Amino acid sequence: MPIEIFKPNENPFGISYEDHVKNFWKLTCSFPKNKNPARRDNNGQKDEIANQNSDSPVFYLNICCDGEGSLVERTCKVPKEKEGIFIPAISVEVSDKEVQDPSIDKLKKLAKEDQDSVKDLSVKLDGIEVNNIRSYRTPTNVFDLEFPQDALFDVSAGTSQAVADGFYLITKRPSPGTHTIELKGNLENNKKESIDKKYSVNIKYTLEIQ
Repeated sequence: MPIEIFKPNENPFGISYEDHVKNFWKLTCSFPKNKNPARRDNNGQKDEIANQNSDSPVFYLNICCDGEGSLVERTCKVPKEKEGIFIPAISVEVSDKEVQDPSIDKLKKLAKEDQDSVKDLSVKLDGIEVNNIRSYRTPTNVFDLEFPQDALFDVSAGTSQAVADGFYLITKRPSPGTHTIELKGNLENNKKESIDKKYSVNIKYTLEIQ
């Protein structure tokens, strides 16, 4: 049975796409670098540990923050209590700890410009490419992030205001067994002030649905 995806205007498990995105970044940014699932050295085990620290109905997949584009492979066991899968195809978070003289408008502008520059984006669920992937873009309003010591993106510890943008999918729970999710894409942003000049994603998840 094909993996079913919620439409962007739906509220998966009673929560809007935007709020799912905010919750994803809050969870991801709460871990120090040595435990963070967004790091290249994560083979899937850090995803499992991170999701154990979340009471969300979805199992969060993650990004690879170095953005080199070489293949990253991760294998995860998805427990029975998770009702769906959260997939960050390509995405960005911009906080006031990462930008000089920040304002909310500036954070939103930088996030938008970053994701406006995405090209060659594709997501495959069990080998089947998702159609209309760009319709799944979800920018957010401002929200609070709490960064730990030795935080992702090398920012200082403490509370930060942030926004996010990107292409995110939320699925219904896949049938029990093994499923694959493949993410590919890249961006090139030549604006003078940019979060990522170049960034590529190439991640393959193998999920063992309990």
